[in-house]
Amino acid sequence: AWPSAAAVPATSSSESCPEPLEIVWLRHLRTRHEGFGARMRLPPPADVGWSVPHRYVDQDVEYEAWFRWAGPDVLKMITRTCVSGTLEQGLALLHEADLQKHWLPCLTGGVAVWSNQVPALVVDLHASVPFLPKTLSTVVHRAFLEHTLDDGGPAIAVLDWTPDACHIIGGLFCGMHVPEAPKGSMRVGGVALATALLKHVDERRFCLISHVDQNFPRRFCPDMVIRPFLNRNGRICAQRMSACIQEFEARGYLARVAADRTGAYARLRRALAAKHCGASSPSAGASVST
Repeated sequence: AWPSAAAVPATSSSESCPEPLEIVWLRHLRTRHEGFGARMRLPPPADVGWSVPHRYVDQDVEYEAWFRWAGPDVLKMITRTCVSGTLEQGLALLHEADLQKHWLPCLTGGVAVWSNQVPALVVDLHASVPFLPKTLSTVVHRAFLEHTLDDGGPAIAVLDWTPDACHIIGGLFCGMHVPEAPKGSMRVGGVALATALLKHVDERRFCLISHVDQNFPRRFCPDMVIRPFLNRNGRICAQRMSACIQEFEARGYLARVAADRTGAYARLRRALAAKHCGASSPSAGASVST
């Protein structure tokens, strides 16, 4: 299974005894993983200013979104997207990060580097915005962690953030090469923290819950403009995710899953098999905390 960030030492070892890369990586996750369960809980608490949910439903997709301003320039957004497909296919949409152009609006491509030591990757995402002449480049580190649901079922916690420049040493972050921005592009901003939870809905559907803090200047982006824009993008994203599942081989995902060069899909299958065996055993039904 994926590792847990729950028991990571808060302090580093001495320079004469350098720590294993895995421990350094887990330490980066420590504070970002704290409060994960509360961030992903739905519906979000209404008493802190969350909007009423925006909903969209069709034959293969269910989508819900909530918004609230957390400051003059920070818009928090929680989405719940349920798509017809397997949990393994849902994992592929996130793990094959360089293929996100197939379902994330505005993306035109990307370059991803996967770690051979930890369940993580670094991706340079390329985006095109109509009113800007240059390609926009954003570096994101993505980590995959084990998460146990209240019913004991397996789920996958996903944490995205842009590493601080001081943590990129010799072009590497935790052993992963950080791709250079494309020639002529403009490297912009970054992601302070985006969290996601990938889980089963039933045998034919998976659900992706996402919580993202987005930088928007509120005085230039009033609610009457920004919320319809984000709702439209969210619906497009959900529809494209569904299209990727329906064209899983043509979009390049099936070959990636079959090759499984990092072992991510094998880990997921083992977790699902363990859950199935547990449900069939006489001891099934014992409580398991989230």
